[in-house]
Amino acid sequence: MVYTINAIESIHSQLRKITEARGHFPSDNTATKLTWLALRNIAADWGRAAKEWRNAITSSQSPTAIDS
Repeated sequence: MVYTINAIESIHSQLRKITEARGHFPSDNTATKLTWLALRNIAADWGRAAKEWRNAITSSQSPTAIDS
């Protein structure tokens, strides 16, 4: 559950950063479009992170040599 909350908080902070930088929106359609584009970019970054996490998980689960 902690991972889910962190992911949601991460998305929220990224969206907040983007919308605050923009300031105001002339219409609801503009806000919706910006949000959609931001989520698309955030999702693209997730794909890259997953590859790195797979390598980290695999290496942490591999048996290590322990000297007797």
